[in-house]
Amino acid sequence: MHCMLAGRLQIALPKDKQLARTCFSFFLDDGARFSYSDEKKMGKVYLTAPGSYESIPGFREQGIDILSADFTEEAFDRLISGRRHQARVFLMDQTALSAIGNAYADEILFAAGIHPKTSCASLTVEERRKLYDSIRAVMAWGIAEVEKADQPIEVKVRDHAKVRNRNGQPCLVCGTTIRRVGVLGFDSFYCPRCQPATRKQFIPWHEERKSDA
Repeated sequence: MHCMLAGRLQIALPKDKQLARTCFSFFLDDGARFSYSDEKKMGKVYLTAPGSYESIPGFREQGIDILSADFTEEAFDRLISGRRHQARVFLMDQTALSAIGNAYADEILFAAGIHPKTSCASLTVEERRKLYDSIRAVMAWGIAEVEKADQPIEVKVRDHAKVRNRNGQPCLVCGTTIRRVGVLGFDSFYCPRCQPATRKQFIPWHEERKSDA
């Protein structure tokens, strides 16, 4: 099951109100109802026998599980070495890393102090190490924040985000205005001061940084 942008899951009693645009439901042994809804109809759901995943596009090509013990600094360095992708594109490449979505890609880059459009090939050894450490730290932080919120699984918890969807708001670290930029068709949010561009941008954000200081 891949929920994509709008897919939501719900576990509720049969008498409880279903989510809008519920696509299907399973009734569980304890009498609860497990449902999947998708207002955008972008999600993908596959039903297969255990271990028979050949019919699921891309399943066998998934990259390293970032929450597993296999995700070491050495493994990360091998994956990023030689890549010319932008840093955010690399983070969301499911054939390399499984799996980082839009929100946490932004939060990881913010924690690492790396601009979304920075080329992987231009990262120093220290920046690579910081990016790896940020992936581990931000995902652990995100999981802890969602658990602490203690919301039903259909609620997308994002109140803890520091840059995601905060365009035009002040950075929580330095006060500079959070900006939005397009990266390979996706919106990315970042702080121009905490994540300085490594190459010339179309808009001279450095001038705004001076006025914000």
